[in-house]
Amino acid sequence: MKDTTDPNRELFEYLKTCISYYEPNKVNKKKIKELFSCLPYFVSGEDQDILYPLLLRHPIDCYYDSEKGLRDYVYLLYRLYHREKNKPYLDHDTFYRTDKQRRERNHHIYFGLVVCLLIYYLYCLQ
Repeated sequence: MKDTTDPNRELFEYLKTCISYYEPNKVNKKKIKELFSCLPYFVSGEDQDILYPLLLRHPIDCYYDSEKGLRDYVYLLYRLYHREKNKPYLDHDTFYRTDKQRRERNHHIYFGLVVCLLIYYLYCLQ
């Protein structure tokens, strides 16, 4: 089930995707810090007024030593953003569970496509 209450759902989905491949090293820490510092410039004015103070009050430096730390950080931003907007938000497990379910569903779809292509290929060989 998609979180349709969030007008910036894509922003949080993007952040979840970015951090899923994160490996903490000197270069990546610098780049992820730059990414988060630029976030307010890519949202609407009202959301800028919410995100910018959140990022100032909660610097990423305390969280970017591990992927789990970044997961907690993204959820913290998500939760505080929704509190500021007085909108409902998902709990931590549900927020991240939807990604796992989507990946599992995509694997089933890809497997089905491969099977269909294999059957088609075998059919064409006859």
